[in-house]
Amino acid sequence: MTNKKKVMIPISIMLMGLGVVTTILNHKKFIKVNEKTDSVKEDIKSVLRYQEERNNQIDSELDELRNEVACCYEHFEEYTKDKNNGR
Repeated sequence: MTNKKKVMIPISIMLMGLGVVTTILNHKKFIKVNEKTDSVKEDIKSVLRYQEERNNQIDSELDELRNEVACCYEHFEEYTKDKNNGR
């Protein structure tokens, strides 16, 4: 019986130590994953900000083009009215 106790105590201590080491290593991995996740979140936010700025720029350019086209149509209408009036 004492032989079993002499064998079981070191084995139990080794298993507990292994559990503690595994927990510590897993915690370090978890921290690294969280850091990488935070980095990816910042990258995504940066890309989204860039895309939003680009979308606003394109919307502004489209508005300018719409105004230009509308101006051209107004000129055509004036030209057509003048042509029909015999001028």
